Amino acid sequence: MFGDDIINFSVLDIYFVFNIFIFILGLFIFFKTTPDLLKKTDYIIFKVFIIAFCFYVIITSVWSMQEYDVIKLPRIPFLIVCLLSYSSVLFNGYCFYAFTVNYFDFNKKKLRYVDAIGTVPFLVGVVLLIVSIFNGMIFSLSDSNHTVMGPLYILLPLSAFIYFIIIIIVSIINAIKAKSSVTRRYALTLIASIIFLIIWVLLDDNFDRITIIPIAIFSVIFFMFVSLQQNSIYTDALTQMNNRRRAMEFFTSQKDSISQNNSLYVFLFDINYFKEINDTYGHVEGDEALIILASAIKKSFVSHNGFSSRYGGDEFMCAWRKQNDSSTDPNEIVYEIREASRKRCKELEKPYDLSISVGIVEFSDFNMTFDECVKKVDEALYEDKKRYHKEYR
Repeated sequence: MFGDDIINFSVLDIYFVFNIFIFILGLFIFFKTTPDLLKKTDYIIFKVFIIAFCFYVIITSVWSMQEYDVIKLPRIPFLIVCLLSYSSVLFNGYCFYAFTVNYFDFNKKKLRYVDAIGTVPFLVGVVLLIVSIFNGMIFSLSDSNHTVMGPLYILLPLSAFIYFIIIIIVSIINAIKAKSSVTRRYALTLIASIIFLIIWVLLDDNFDRITIIPIAIFSVIFFMFVSLQQNSIYTDALTQMNNRRRAMEFFTSQKDSISQNNSLYVFLFDINYFKEINDTYGHVEGDEALIILASAIKKSFVSHNGFSSRYGGDEFMCAWRKQNDSSTDPNEIVYEIREASRKRCKELEKPYDLSISVGIVEFSDFNMTFDECVKKVDEALYEDKKRYHKEYR
């Protein structure tokens, strides 16, 4: 008996050390996650996810202390602890799900009602837990004030597994269809994370009076955070396009293959009167304008096997190499982007007509540096803006 007590104390002691450790790391990730790392909605969801995780660590630690008789909570308070602990698991699953579908814009591209559907497993789980207080179908409390699993307890992890399945499906679809290596790599990271999480959840039944799920959830958050940090090196957070650093690397990688017979067209796009959009309608609307143009640019250059990036502010630098069998003209690509931007503004009933200027340079001298190329295309953009302003007046 005495030996068993020592073993139990050691397990509990290690468990609390782990929980304290991952709780502190969770707070560290929370404060290190900044708005420039993600789109606004994704940023908010990810922060809520971390808060939900930290709360779960606290509440499940209290639950374990009660199970080990380290503390003696009255029946009603411990019942509340159990409800909060089980509900927190489901809410963490929902946050993971919500972040995934929003990050990949799956709710906009595939099912407009996917956000509403996502709340169903969580709400059903909470209802079952509340009902269980009266009939013990999910859990009940013994006379000694310890948790007893009910006959339908399996419904709780099944509710969480619904989220896991959807996350895997969304990630696989994006891994297959992604045009960007960054998006594909992040989708594969999510798939690996969810498989890792499922394994830990299945192993959780082997532990008595403690749960290893907090460690599993933290692992997922940690993997996501590291991947997002890596992605931010080459990705613009607002538009999810390549950033200036990636543009410089792309240009450098293309130099050796450039010649008179194999030139590279470089584009520099700019929104006309962008400052007036910000001043008149606010910076949030200004961001929306950038996203509209970015989406049109990405779609057009992907379809023409080109490269696109947000160079800075409202400027977008792109590159395209004309194929021998292609009849496409650089100005046709620009026309596509202008029409797509105007159409999208009309669909969203924006109070402005998104107008753009563009500079285009045919780059065929491999001795030219990146800065020299930027200077030339910037001069071409300036000339186009002068022409637009003259016509506008």
